[in-house]
Amino acid sequence: MTSAAARWAVALESWRLPDHLLEAATQTTFLSPPTLWRRARLAEARHGAGETRKLVLSLLGDLGSLLDVGAGTGRISAPVAALGHSVTAVEPDEAMAEGLAAEAMELGVEIARIAGTWPESASATGRHDVVLCANVVYNVADIEPFLKGLHRAATRAVVIELTPAHPWT
Repeated sequence: MTSAAARWAVALESWRLPDHLLEAATQTTFLSPPTLWRRARLAEARHGAGETRKLVLSLLGDLGSLLDVGAGTGRISAPVAALGHSVTAVEPDEAMAEGLAAEAMELGVEIARIAGTWPESASATGRHDVVLCANVVYNVADIEPFLKGLHRAATRAVVIELTPAHPWT
């Protein structure tokens, strides 16, 4: 493990919620409801594309292909598909995937979905012009194979979206 990968694992562990809080929780603390991301996409539709989507679009060119790893409800990738780009989404959570299907249907687009985690699903995705991973690496302690898998799947660029601080801090 590289020193950067080791530092990442240590940082994730330091952000971990204490066991006594996790045991007392009546529902999972690690998943956002799909409706949250749907509201985020609707807000972007009213106020303009977010910076990550603008960057993805600039890298895709005219009709590039996008692989969205941890796509959630398609906050970024569904509007990209609506512009004519080919989109494949990797999403392990069924509720999020249902939200993604609803977004795709609402926009009248096809999004290929692979139910699974990354990098375990990498062999099923093929290669794409741009690979996107938005706010997923917070769930990845062993970051090195994850990032290498993203890199191998991209022919042009990898875009990783992170917030300045861990979302749960």
